[in-house]
Amino acid sequence: MIGAARYRDLNTLLAERLGGPRPLAVSHRGSSRGGVVENTSAAVRAALAEGADIVEIDVSRSRDGDYFCFHDGTERHHFGLDANIATLTTAQIETLCYRPFHPRRNPRRVEPLSQLLAGLPAETILNVDRSWDHWPDLFALFESVRNVSPQQLLLKSPAHPAVLRALAEHPVKYPYAPIVTTAADAHRVLDIGEINTVAVEVLAAEKTSELLDPTVLATITDRGVVLMANAEVMASGAPLFAGYDDDLAIMAGPDAGWGPFLRLGIDLVLTDWPGLLAAYRAASADRPAEVAADRDTRSRSSARP
Repeated sequence: MIGAARYRDLNTLLAERLGGPRPLAVSHRGSSRGGVVENTSAAVRAALAEGADIVEIDVSRSRDGDYFCFHDGTERHHFGLDANIATLTTAQIETLCYRPFHPRRNPRRVEPLSQLLAGLPAETILNVDRSWDHWPDLFALFESVRNVSPQQLLLKSPAHPAVLRALAEHPVKYPYAPIVTTAADAHRVLDIGEINTVAVEVLAAEKTSELLDPTVLATITDRGVVLMANAEVMASGAPLFAGYDDDLAIMAGPDAGWGPFLRLGIDLVLTDWPGLLAAYRAASADRPAEVAADRDTRSRSSARP
């Protein structure tokens, strides 16, 4: 069991997924190689086919209040557009076509969130990112899609007071992962019983960060939650896990880039290479016990009352 006992029924799907090999591969914006565009239904299905355990998507809202699957701030890269998608109307967003696809011959459009949710494969878990500015309004959309249950939506956000208040006050207790840079922030969220915290996403800019200390991490996991961390590479170059990332895994080998995640007992790893991470996880299963020593020494059965 993960999270508080009173939210057990909302956390069953994630708990089952965590019962398999760890770390779970969380596919960053889905898989978007070839003709598949990130943050689309096709990207979700490609990620699942590649071996992802969970798929991350981003959410943006149009100027007139409709929701789309898109990471704002990437408009220039995708469309050659010098405007944030949030400043556009729904009609304007619907005309956008991802480059380099020809708008007449092979268009790739920004996908409405409702469309992606309506076609979501059964028991797929979405890690919903960049949506917190729209809570709790966005929750109404989630709850209007009949084929998607709350336990399929793992929400995350920085641990800002207004965001935490929206979660605590909403009657549906979505599985939640705060994004933190200190253990104190993690414990502050875990102390809020009205929030269904099941994971903590740890950000560590430097190798000296306390969030790379197994003893500090154990104080978090001992409260009945699991750990999430980012191996993806930011366009800004800012390190998300002390420089251990997908690029290092590809260029210097998986032990260099992803090994620290395994050794520290990180349970969910966000990556642009879910298939390669899953293969590395499988190859590591037969290696010496010290590869996962920190994970093995922690209790995974503890839970908050």
